[in-house]
Amino acid sequence: MISNPLSLDFLVESLKGLMRSAPDQRTGKNCVYRMEDAARAAFAVFYTPSPSFLAYQRTMEQTQGQSNAQTLFGMSQIPTDNGVRTMLDPVAPHHLFPLFTQIFQG
Repeated sequence: MISNPLSLDFLVESLKGLMRSAPDQRTGKNCVYRMEDAARAAFAVFYTPSPSFLAYQRTMEQTQGQSNAQTLFGMSQIPTDNGVRTMLDPVAPHHLFPLFTQIFQG
């Protein structure tokens, strides 16, 4: 495990781990994206110089061959903005409290 709780790698990996156990209310064919990818997309918005995270990542992939979503955040797929909201809105904030505890005690 990465020891510095303020490093990007630590934050991304911790968020990914927490979201693997997050409640997921989706069913059937509506489960294309993983919860951890939605959470990382929401977090990654703060590292994007564009109003649309998805559009910026697609442009990067076309021009650079890969996107920040893949290289920095380890995402396999990028959900749409609406997809991120639909997936994450039902997740209670207390589900993320352990990450904040790690950061502030670190």
